[in-house]
Amino acid sequence: MVSSLLFKARSLDLRHLAMEHFWLSDFLPILPIVFAITSLRCLSLRLLSHYIQELNFPSGINLTCLRSLSLQLIVIDLANLNPFLSELCSLEDLHLDIKDTPGFSLSSQTIRKLKLIFTRRTKKLDIVGLSLPLLESLHLEIRYDLRNLLHIHAKVPLLRKAVIKLGYIREKNVHTIDGLLNCISHVEELSLHLDESTYEYPIPILLELGKDVPKFSNLKYLDVILCFPERNLAAIIMMLHNCPILKSLKLVKEYVIDYIKDWQSMLP
Repeated sequence: MVSSLLFKARSLDLRHLAMEHFWLSDFLPILPIVFAITSLRCLSLRLLSHYIQELNFPSGINLTCLRSLSLQLIVIDLANLNPFLSELCSLEDLHLDIKDTPGFSLSSQTIRKLKLIFTRRTKKLDIVGLSLPLLESLHLEIRYDLRNLLHIHAKVPLLRKAVIKLGYIREKNVHTIDGLLNCISHVEELSLHLDESTYEYPIPILLELGKDVPKFSNLKYLDVILCFPERNLAAIIMMLHNCPILKSLKLVKEYVIDYIKDWQSMLP
């Protein structure tokens, strides 16, 4: 029945297609049909699986009109991902909600908006690399353990807006966060939501020892959600001193443990 509907949709030049809660094993046989609907402008797939099974993209795709792609709760063959994206010559908006990957590298010459979420089993995730020369908006979210995350690198010269949400941060991840902030220090809007690991309270997670917070010469809007022991607040103050044209500031104190002394320093 689904195959028949997709063939009919293809004949009608379907532009928007969303398929949710399909089991991956059931979806794979119809995958070539979906990717043969060349009229698609927007495609959203939310797939389920009983076990770790990778989604492999077929080659020779002719989705030249596709502008928006969303792949959620999917284990992706990363070696297959970038060649697949390179065939989507009109793609501007990409949403990836993925799991079970030790390292992640993404490159595209067309993407302007990226939402990248790592949902499960992130203990092995060690490197995240982005090479997106036209990217203007980034939402990066890692929801689980950052135990082995060593490096986040982004080549995003046109980035204007960034939302960064990182969970279970340990003190050894400070270098990673510092490197990421340096990569995106030219943004105009920045939202940071940083959750410390409950095993290492209190820890400084914004300021790497011996290094300065990067200068945010273009930043106009800043939202920060984190626990505020004295050293984190000191880093926020340094960050504010490096934001000469800041117009809007929102600070939200993450309250977890009673004995942490917050807001010990005066904001400038």
